[in-house]
Amino acid sequence: MEIAFLENKYNKWYYNIINNARHRVLSGYSEKHHIIPKSLGGDNSKENLVKLTAREHFVCHLLLTKITSGHHQILMKFAVGKFIQIASTQQRLFTSWEYKKIRKSISEVRTGRKHSAETKEKISLKHKGKIPWNKGIVGITHSLESNRKRSETLKGIKRSIEFRQKVSDGKKGHNSGMTGKQHSEETKLKMKQKQFGIPKGPQKRVDICPHCLQSMVTYRHIKFCKK
Repeated sequence: MEIAFLENKYNKWYYNIINNARHRVLSGYSEKHHIIPKSLGGDNSKENLVKLTAREHFVCHLLLTKITSGHHQILMKFAVGKFIQIASTQQRLFTSWEYKKIRKSISEVRTGRKHSAETKEKISLKHKGKIPWNKGIVGITHSLESNRKRSETLKGIKRSIEFRQKVSDGKKGHNSGMTGKQHSEETKLKMKQKQFGIPKGPQKRVDICPHCLQSMVTYRHIKFCKK
C-alpha cells in the first residue's frame, strides 16, 4: 500500500531533501530513512531507503507531519516523538528548538487520547507476571531534601470534589491484605515485644528540621511537625 502525500510546499521541501540525498555519497555518521514510512505502508526495499544526516532525518519527519492528515498524521507525530528515544547506535544532539518540536508533537497526539478496551487488555496481558523493580527491596528511604521538596510542591494543593469522589469510589469494596486473616500467636508475641519489651535508647537527631528550621530535632519531631 502506498500513501498519497498532500500536495503543498512541505511536500516539495521533503522530496528536495530526499532527491538530494539520493545523488550523493554521505561520509561520516548517517541514519537510514524510509521515504514512505513503514507505518504508512512502506517497505525495506532499496528504492524506499535513503541515507540522511541526523538533522535531515529529524527535519524530514517534521515535514511528514505536514504532508499527511487524519490517522496518518497521528502516526507521523508519534514517529517524531521517537527521536528522543536515543539508542546506543545513534548520535543525536538536539537544540532547544528541536526538543520543543518533539515534545509538542508528543503532546498533540496524546492530549484527549484514550486507549480502547482492546488496547488496555493488551497492555494488561503484556505486564502480567512481571516482577516490580522494588519487590523484596527494603530500606529505600528518601533524603530530607527530597522530602522537603515534595512537601513544598504539595503545600496548598486542594483536590477537586470530583477527584476526591473518584478516589473514594476507587477504594470502595477494596480489601486490605489482612482482610479475613489473623496473626498467629507467635507473630502477636513478636509484635508485642517489639512495641513494649525492647528498651529504646536515645533518639537520633538531625541538624535541622526541613519544615520549621529548628536545629537538633528528632525524626519524630520532623514526622509530626505542623509548620
